[in-house]
Amino acid sequence: MLAVLPFENLSREPEQDYFSDGLTEEMISQLSRLNPKKLGVIARTSAMHYKNTAKTIDAIGRELGVDYIVEGSVRRAGERVRITATTRHARSAAWPLT
Repeated sequence: MLAVLPFENLSREPEQDYFSDGLTEEMISQLSRLNPKKLGVIARTSAMHYKNTAKTIDAIGRELGVDYIVEGSVRRAGERVRITATTRHARSAAWPLT
């Protein structure tokens, strides 16, 4: 099982939250289509509870019952967008998977 946490909006404009939330939703949608029989993806409504949380990846993984967590950030400035994403093993979240 995999969870995609809400992407963090790093631009200093709160109105850009819609963009980071939309990216989160799209990631969940695309990942859930890869191989639904082998890769379960936690629903958006469950994952969005962790927006702006201070909980650790390990704690979130236990609460959601997932093995992997995708987390990331979005920075949008004018015509430019920078997106970063990392997949982490929920039980040993210290190092990203590469």
